[in-house]
Amino acid sequence: MPSELLLLSEIFGLSSVVCLLHSYRHRLGSAAFYAAFGVFASLLFTIEISVVVQFWGATPSQISSVLFVPMILIMVVLIYVLDGTLAARRFLVAIVVAYVVQLFAFELVSFHIRNPPKGVSTYSTSTILLQNPIDMLASLTAVLADSIAMLLVYQFLRNRMPVKWLPVPLYVGLIIAMGIDGWVYGGLHGRAPSWDGFRLPEKLQAGLAAGLPMAIYIRLQLTKNPSLIQRGTLDIIDLRRKLTVLERHNTRLQDLFSRYVSPDVVETLTRTGTPVALTGEERLVTVLFSDLRGFSTLGEALTPTELVKLINQYLRVACPPILDAGGMINEVEGDGILAIFGAPMANEQHAKAAVAAGVQIRDGIAALNQELKQSGDTSLERAGLSDLGVRIGIHTGSVVLGHIGTERRSKYAAIGDAVNMAARVEALNKEFGTSLLLTEQTRGHADLDKNELEDRGEVVLKGRRGSVRLWSMA
Repeated sequence: MPSELLLLSEIFGLSSVVCLLHSYRHRLGSAAFYAAFGVFASLLFTIEISVVVQFWGATPSQISSVLFVPMILIMVVLIYVLDGTLAARRFLVAIVVAYVVQLFAFELVSFHIRNPPKGVSTYSTSTILLQNPIDMLASLTAVLADSIAMLLVYQFLRNRMPVKWLPVPLYVGLIIAMGIDGWVYGGLHGRAPSWDGFRLPEKLQAGLAAGLPMAIYIRLQLTKNPSLIQRGTLDIIDLRRKLTVLERHNTRLQDLFSRYVSPDVVETLTRTGTPVALTGEERLVTVLFSDLRGFSTLGEALTPTELVKLINQYLRVACPPILDAGGMINEVEGDGILAIFGAPMANEQHAKAAVAAGVQIRDGIAALNQELKQSGDTSLERAGLSDLGVRIGIHTGSVVLGHIGTERRSKYAAIGDAVNMAARVEALNKEFGTSLLLTEQTRGHADLDKNELEDRGEVVLKGRRGSVRLWSMA
């Protein structure tokens, strides 16, 4: 294999490992990801490796800048795009902390090199050369400049391009950042910037090899969660807010909502400072109730372990559509799910989002039935059921949103007649033999065509005086 191709393969492989570590952060924690950063940082900031490599059509390059600068930049952009602006700022702070710690360690090692034990003339430093503090400071400054430049370029282009062009802002940002690295590092050493210092062939090839796994990984993550967060181009360097107050507010919001809504909603709440009703606010929302048909029968026929397994399979199908549509999972009790659309963040399309989520849940259960049959699972047959069924009720109305409870036990909840209405509508699926019912109020707010629905007529709900018109989805 040509040495140039081998080098590009190595960069591609390291980039793939970085993406893999990021994908497992929810299972392994962030320790493995930050440990990889520590390795790259130590090889870039602290020690000078006297090895040179060469790309096609490029001048020889030092291997540390070729391999480790792209890896650190990839880590920054992964955190910024998928974890949010605040997480990216913290990562940049971590870079500075790593530099300070390594500088302290460097000074300790240098002290012992200058003061060897009696009888020892000097330590051998021919293989690995410790950088001096000036070089380390130049490296740190260059990496910080690279990271900020890359994020600014990425966000500027991202805000002006369709999602399908995602690799373009990623590549352009990475290549420009790698070019700036050489100019900043050389400038801090008194070398005037030049076009040759940009080293375009090297940056294009290294950027392509490092950026390809990153682009694929980010694209896959955004496919699972298509609600892209729109940020301002200068968000990464916008420090005008009072950071202490904002941090406290963000922490509180994250604690409250991290289990109820998608990560995108939490990040948007913390990033934008969107007002959230914590003490009570009346708002028009859409409420969705969902539970399994024949759950009592399943509970009698199955063992507790089998029942829990089945419920978890159902929840894995039912919860993602709610979160992807911007809904809040307010309660999960047994097989029952209570979801609110239009909270905690206001959403004018809350009714349409709730109906879309309900249809996806219903279709997802149909797919789950096929999966259960293909796997040879006999739990439904033993319960006397041919398949797993779901009942969904949706109603639009006013509720009071707020944080209720005591200091020891509390939650963010929606209180009001609209919640009771949705629960009663869900129960009527059994009477009509349907799987998804919605009220006239939801149909109107979602602007659904009556010809695409089946009119179930005016129905008097239990415990209510008036009647409500119900519709079922085909």
